Amino acid sequence: MDNFSPEDKYQLRRFEMIAEKKNLEAQRARQELERLILDLEHKYTLRENIKAMNDSAQLIKIENEQTHKENGKGSANLMGATTPISSLG
Repeated sequence: MDNFSPEDKYQLRRFEMIAEKKNLEAQRARQELERLILDLEHKYTLRENIKAMNDSAQLIKIENEQTHKENGKGSANLMGATTPISSLG
């Protein structure tokens, strides 16, 4: 490298710096890609969790409706036919 002219040394150093800059840009792009992937995984995990919670809530609602029908609770007809204790006295 001692035999290079000052202009050649300058050009060599310049291209080394350009290569370093491109390497840093590539690292940044990889980090942005990883961040995007994490964001998407988080987003779709939340959606899956919400869907699972909605499915579970719907199942509980159906089970509760069936339970109320089986034991007579929750029926408007039965509730309307009862007489409050305070009105008996």
